[in-house]
Amino acid sequence: MTFRINPTTGASVSVPASGAKKPGSGFSLSGSTGAQKSAATAQTSATFGMMGMDALLALQGEEDVLTGRRRRQMKRSHDILDALDDIKVSVLSGDLDDEALLRLQSRIAEHREDIEDDRLQGVLNEIETRACVELAKRRLM
Repeated sequence: MTFRINPTTGASVSVPASGAKKPGSGFSLSGSTGAQKSAATAQTSATFGMMGMDALLALQGEEDVLTGRRRRQMKRSHDILDALDDIKVSVLSGDLDDEALLRLQSRIAEHREDIEDDRLQGVLNEIETRACVELAKRRLM
C-alpha cells in the first residue's frame, strides 16, 4: 500500500472577484491594529499546520498497526501451510505419524480466533475435520 504525502499549506483566504475592498468596508474590531491582525493570522496558520502534522502522524501510526497485523497474519498462514506440507511429505513417503496431524490441529486451533474471513474459516474447519478423521482411523486400526 502506498501513500502519497503532499506538503501541507496554511489556511488560504479567498478574495471575491468584485475587486479590491474599499477602506472602511467589511468587519473590523475597534481598537485592532495591523500587528494584532497579522499575529492572529500567523497563529491560525500555525494551528492549521499542526493539525495537518497531527493527521499525518496519526496516519503513520495506523499504517504501522496494519503492517504489524499483516505480518502476524502472514506468519500464521505460513505456519499452517508448513504443517500441511509436512503431512503431504509424510503421506507420499508412506510414514504419516500422529504427531504431524496433532501439530496441524494445534496450529489451526491457535490461530482460529484471529481469522475474520468466513470462507477461510470454512477451509480450516474442513482441514481440521479431516485431521480428526485420520487420527480416529489410525487409533481404530
